Amino acid sequence: MEKLKKYLEKMKKDNRGIALLFSLGMLSLLLVLALSFASNSIIERKVAVNTDNRAAARFLAQSAVNRAIGIIDNVYKTTSAFTAYYDVYSYVGASPTTDFINHIATTRNGETMLGFDTTNKKTIVNGITNANNSLHWFYVKEGLSAAATDKIIGRIAYYAWSNSVKLDPSVTVDSGYYVGYAGSVVNENGANEKRPGREVREINIQNLSPSATNLSVANVSNLSATNAATPGLLTAGSRWPDMDRLFSKLGITTDVQMQEFRKWFTVNNPPDPEAYWKDLDADSIKKATELHHRFNLARTDWDTTMQGATGINILIGASGTTPNLFSAAFDATSGIEWLKNWTDAGGMGSAAACKNQIAANIIDYCDSDCSATTDYADAAPASTTYVGLEQCPYINEINLQFEGLVQRTVGAPNDTYTCTVTIKAIDLELVNMYDTDNDGVSGDNPVSARAVITVSGGYKWNPGPAGAEATVAFTDQAATLDITIGDKEYQKGTAATITISPVLNTYTVATATAVTCGVTDVWIDKLYVKLVNTANNAIFYDFSNIETGSNAELAAADRVVAPAVSTNTTTGSRYIDYSVNDPRQNTFETDWTIASSNAVNGTITPVAVNTVCNPNPGGNKDLETAAQPYNVSTAFIRNGPMQSPWELGAIHRGAAWETINLKKYYSTGTPSTYSNGDANILDMVKMTSDNYTYGKINLNGNQNIQEEKDVLRALFMNIYVDNVGTHYASDYYSDPGAQPASTQINEAKANTLVTALTTAADATKYKNRAQVASIPTFTGGTVATQGNDAQQEAIIGKFINLTKAETVTEFTIIAIAQSIKDLGGVMVKKDLDGDGLADDNSDASHRASEVVAGRDLNGDGDAADTGLYLDTSATALVSGTYELYADEILAEQKIMARVVRDPATGKFKIVRFEYLPSEQ
Repeated sequence: MEKLKKYLEKMKKDNRGIALLFSLGMLSLLLVLALSFASNSIIERKVAVNTDNRAAARFLAQSAVNRAIGIIDNVYKTTSAFTAYYDVYSYVGASPTTDFINHIATTRNGETMLGFDTTNKKTIVNGITNANNSLHWFYVKEGLSAAATDKIIGRIAYYAWSNSVKLDPSVTVDSGYYVGYAGSVVNENGANEKRPGREVREINIQNLSPSATNLSVANVSNLSATNAATPGLLTAGSRWPDMDRLFSKLGITTDVQMQEFRKWFTVNNPPDPEAYWKDLDADSIKKATELHHRFNLARTDWDTTMQGATGINILIGASGTTPNLFSAAFDATSGIEWLKNWTDAGGMGSAAACKNQIAANIIDYCDSDCSATTDYADAAPASTTYVGLEQCPYINEINLQFEGLVQRTVGAPNDTYTCTVTIKAIDLELVNMYDTDNDGVSGDNPVSARAVITVSGGYKWNPGPAGAEATVAFTDQAATLDITIGDKEYQKGTAATITISPVLNTYTVATATAVTCGVTDVWIDKLYVKLVNTANNAIFYDFSNIETGSNAELAAADRVVAPAVSTNTTTGSRYIDYSVNDPRQNTFETDWTIASSNAVNGTITPVAVNTVCNPNPGGNKDLETAAQPYNVSTAFIRNGPMQSPWELGAIHRGAAWETINLKKYYSTGTPSTYSNGDANILDMVKMTSDNYTYGKINLNGNQNIQEEKDVLRALFMNIYVDNVGTHYASDYYSDPGAQPASTQINEAKANTLVTALTTAADATKYKNRAQVASIPTFTGGTVATQGNDAQQEAIIGKFINLTKAETVTEFTIIAIAQSIKDLGGVMVKKDLDGDGLADDNSDASHRASEVVAGRDLNGDGDAADTGLYLDTSATALVSGTYELYADEILAEQKIMARVVRDPATGKFKIVRFEYLPSEQ
């Protein structure tokens, strides 16, 4: 029993130990749980605090992006729209801080987006250090009072930049996005796309760089559409969504190549409005209320809506809304403001008649028929004020042969003298200035024309000293003649004899002796010629109101004086000839030169250039080298919609040897004389029906940025300027985009044009694209033979529609923000040099700590830091003032945003927004 008792007691003691151990284990578990809860609580609190700090930094970074956009918008709204945007950055004038601001430097996916010069605190974009900026931190404080002592909650820095001259690879390649002139889709690699100046896709990307290092043949080919002759990688009719996708598809991975592509190309950019800007309040600020729709030269309703007086009124702005605000709906009946404001009378007698003539010329150039647009009416031919220039023969010269016969009838006791005057012959000469004629019936050469001639006038005759001079008038004597004429030639026809009514004019002389008598004068006071198609009088070719009586009687030296009449068959003749200088300017009496002669050589024999015709008169007229009017460079009519803005230069201007002058821009903006220029019209027209067009090239290039010059070089290269002097107008205009190898603008010539363009742009930014016509290099023969008017205008006319005059419509913004704990009100000492001491050196401008030279303590990448000291004179840090290394940087956030501005509405849109790690 005793043993059992001892055993049981022992067991009790052992159980107490187990219980103790169990209790200790439970206590340990509870302690672990408690510590775990405490740790979790601390971690969660730290996470919450860090998240709050990071959120604060993120909100600050977002505000920095918005601040940058606001500054850009303010520039557009309050200063000239042509200020460079390389200066949009965070800056404070007094006491700037720059510690850790080098963190704004960004490398993304191996590509340097933004560099930073740590010495000068300047950004580096596209390898260029921007000389005009030093980045500073901008501090954000709590509260709304903006008091100096309000606590700092964070700081921001930002930089916005953009190259303003870039290509849009989605439309520069022939992706099938456009349907129009150039035809089938082609591959960019080596393709000689036509260059008429109609669409941006004409520009060949391969011309960006003469080196294959960054623009390989493979990359050029892959930029093309999948339905190109050699398929590329861009889906037909689509657009590249972003540069990352483009890099991925093309396999571009190197930093250098990616940077080059970003400098050359832009994607996901806004379309450009097909609008021209009128700075109505002269403040150089472009507003939506100052943009106006352009007129489509390639419209397809020339044979319907644009016919006759309706078309005239549309073009000159007499109907519809001209100018048509771009913010309003497009008005198909609005015209060209340059014509609406026309002030030059030219050779038409009035500015109103002149602009109607120009409008008629445009219509007849673009419609498909050969019937001239005119206000002529058979009932009132003298009221005709304009006759459009069609692809048809023109009235060039008319010669009238008057024959006078005085017959004596011997009588007793008196003799009777009878005078008869006839228009013995009417010779009419036509000239055909065109290669391809269309008579409106068969469409074949030669053209059969019928002239209807009406002449009125009078004559005087005198039966000798014993009789009084008699005056006889004749009215509306008519003749009709037919002429068949081929390409680029003269032909004449002769009308039958017209015996002027009244036939007989008699006078009785009381003498039986023969006296000297004859026709003493003959004149014309009305002469009309109407030219129509022989088979169809409704096809109206031309009309000339050659004589209205203002020439009065012929001068005494020109009078017809018959010899003494001794027989009944003695006659005298007078030839009266009217000839025109420029056959395209022949509607009015003032266009014609009158001459008379007694000699047979007064007739039109042989048919040849008129003696008064001078296609190259010099002065303020078209420059030509041709001797024949049909060989001038602008003698061309398409009879179809224009294929190039250049063709505007072939439109006759309503004065002899003047066509619309695209060689010169008139700074006042009001149409005036030929010498002042008409290039302004190039900003008011377009070549498609689109209201918006992607990819227009900005002319405001920077001569210091090579990639911008590369883009402009591609804009000019392969433009065709004919330098063969024997070529005529049809060779120029019939295929305006042709590229014969010997006459293209090559790389060297294109570089010359780029230098001229960017030099002028740097001096004064272009406000509209037509201003480039003021640069002599484009027209003066520097890069091509430009010995006639068409050649002088070819370069401008073949690139102008592919361009715009803007500063920047897209921006890249990189913003960085740091949330900060402002320790104002306490004293802080820090041992930054790690020597175990916070020395009591004093500097009144710093209150945080000590620093020794040779260490990068402010995080700017520069180890040459000096002079940050403890200020023992201060009792505490100051709220609202950043104290380096005392106030705590809690979190950092960086954002890269791509922003575009709609040039029509002025609204901004963020098209890409990325949060970046601070180390990027």
